[in-house]
Amino acid sequence: MSRDYHLMCLDCRIYLYMGKIYSMDDNGHLLEDVTFDGVFDDDERKWHKRDIYFGKVMEKFLIAHRNHELRFVPEGVDELLENKLGFISNVESNDVLKNKIVPEVNWGKEKEDWEQKLSKSRNDAQINGSMG
Repeated sequence: MSRDYHLMCLDCRIYLYMGKIYSMDDNGHLLEDVTFDGVFDDDERKWHKRDIYFGKVMEKFLIAHRNHELRFVPEGVDELLENKLGFISNVESNDVLKNKIVPEVNWGKEKEDWEQKLSKSRNDAQINGSMG
């Protein structure tokens, strides 16, 4: 049995369709390890995984959404989250490769943002702990 999955960026409200996850082959025999389809190339009309195309798409998606909240979720979670976050759209693998990464990488700024975020989380936890 298989289910469709998405690699979702909650911050940007987009997802990359990753196809189905499989634990059995077409004959119903358990696979040695769980696997999935990969990413779909609309130009070539084929699935890619464990190849250069797949690696480039994943690299670009992960860099573009670094420091964001990413989730690998079953199809339908996007619809559940739309009630809370608003519309969540699909991004095609070809578009991931075409898009320029913005903003440019700034390690110092990213680290500073994390320090502020973690400091705020600690303060919120202390406030909530003293109220409970």
